[in-house]
Amino acid sequence: MIVPRVPPRSSAVAAAAARGTATATAATVTTTNAATDRRQPHRSVGTDGTEQTERTLVQTRRPLSHTRRFHFDTVPAPSTSLLPSAEQQSHADKMVHLVVDFGDMEAKLIDAKEKLVIIDFFAKWCGPCKLIAPFIEELANDNPDVVMLKVDVDECEEAAIQYNIQSMPTFVFIKSNKEVIRFSGANKDKLKEYLVEYK
Repeated sequence: MIVPRVPPRSSAVAAAAARGTATATAATVTTTNAATDRRQPHRSVGTDGTEQTERTLVQTRRPLSHTRRFHFDTVPAPSTSLLPSAEQQSHADKMVHLVVDFGDMEAKLIDAKEKLVIIDFFAKWCGPCKLIAPFIEELANDNPDVVMLKVDVDECEEAAIQYNIQSMPTFVFIKSNKEVIRFSGANKDKLKEYLVEYK
């Protein structure tokens, strides 16, 4: 009978022990390195050759996020100082009276007595009428002793017919219930000039 050759048990045991020791040593080194890596922050090299830790990199990124939040939190609200307040708009509406009908206009002329009355015949679709409208309100605010009337020629056709309005805007100046002068066109200078002259 042939018996296969088996290396001495002591040699096999020694080899296994050696391999186990090496494996255990490698595992120990790996575990130690991993533990060391967990304890020590990872390091990286910056563009200038200096070594930075992960903690430093995180701290470097935080101010950027903080800066973005600070930027949005401090965006000023749109200023409304240039917009007319509700009180100012209400005052302008009172100074410039929108005529409802011909009877309403006649009543305003009677109430004005000796005051200068300026009637603005306009139309909603008239471009020049829209352009000069803010200037009319400005004049009304600066001259409270002058009566400003606005007549929509499409809504108050009777008034437009009575005053023979052919184009818009047309401004009719009345004093003591009598017409003193009129002109057509969105001419701010002429409007202010006649206001001062007949006031």
